[in-house]
Amino acid sequence: MIPAVIGALTVIGALLHLLVSKTPRTPERVAEVLLLYVLVIGFGLQSAVGFAGHVFYPQQAADQVGWPGNGLFQFEVGIANLGIAVTGLLCIFLRGGFWAATAVNASVFYFGTGIGHIRQAIHSGRGIFEAGPILICDFLLPVVALGLLTGYMSLIAGRSRAV
Repeated sequence: MIPAVIGALTVIGALLHLLVSKTPRTPERVAEVLLLYVLVIGFGLQSAVGFAGHVFYPQQAADQVGWPGNGLFQFEVGIANLGIAVTGLLCIFLRGGFWAATAVNASVFYFGTGIGHIRQAIHSGRGIFEAGPILICDFLLPVVALGLLTGYMSLIAGRSRAV
């Protein structure tokens, strides 16, 4: 449920930003705003929630993915989420290569956890469709982030060649 809410906040926030902004909506600006919201809210806020869940509610987090027990892995996954949350939130202030590093690092982590969620769902006998909205977040968010990053960087590169 939380990943779906954060996904909706990401899309709605970016669209509202574009609607109320007085900056012209060039393709570059649209890609920039969408990418910023994916990095800050999609990865940043989602990872902050993941950090809180894994560190402060480890048993519930383990139960959700079908991995009973309250091992050290919960704390480690929580700290990895915290790192992504911090870099995602720093994207508000830092741009350029920092955005690329954040998108690539978060995408590798999210794809990896997505594969882990699928494996755990199959292993527990629940099936992948019972893993819930987190799978959408695990796979769709990185695809969107890397696609936006590629498009944004292409637009920036095109602008610098045209000058």
